[in-house]
Amino acid sequence: FKPFNLFTNKEIDILEIPLTVMDCTLFNYMKLDYEKAWEIIKILINIVEKYRGVITILWHNTYMIDEKVKFYEKILKYCYGKNAWMTSGGEIWRWWNKFIR
Repeated sequence: FKPFNLFTNKEIDILEIPLTVMDCTLFNYMKLDYEKAWEIIKILINIVEKYRGVITILWHNTYMIDEKVKFYEKILKYCYGKNAWMTSGGEIWRWWNKFIR
């Protein structure tokens, strides 16, 4: 979406793609185990699919080990199984400018 500047009363000419899921939020801040984290992730993905929205995932390189990387792969496989468009922010921006603007 395009953020709105309350001071100028105009849209800001950037495309904001909010962060939805971050690895350390699930496991450090929320202190979830893999099972509970997976329940939440599936709910989020299913809601995003229903409303044809966007989900962003930030998975740090420090989480690319052991069970954590397997969990990340599980998320990607689940999205792939739903035919999700798995792409970069730049590609979303190009699509937005072509079809929405």
